[in-house]
Amino acid sequence: MKRLLYSTFAFALVLIPSTTFAQVALTNPLETADPRIIVGRVIQGLLGLTGTIALIMIIYGGLMFLTSAGNPGQIDKAKKLLVFTIIGIIVIAASYVATNTLLTAVLTGDPTAVDSQ
Repeated sequence: MKRLLYSTFAFALVLIPSTTFAQVALTNPLETADPRIIVGRVIQGLLGLTGTIALIMIIYGGLMFLTSAGNPGQIDKAKKLLVFTIIGIIVIAASYVATNTLLTAVLTGDPTAVDSQ
């Protein structure tokens, strides 16, 4: 009886993996395996996210300015927020230009090529 149980268990160990671990075709959701393209997409996504945050900060600074009701402290705080947000947008735009130029040069191998997106 014990031998039959061990034989059945050994047979199951041989048979089960061939039926349960069948071949499954997985598609690549990134549509590329090139790490340079993946890094470029991540950087572009992060730059887009920072641009969205900058837009929200401009709206918030404008609302602070409008609802200050003449309070000089609130007006000064809103002005500083708007100035620093605009400086941030300039930095974001400059980083986008630098990143786009660098990635285009790396992907094409031509440092003078500029991608017009």
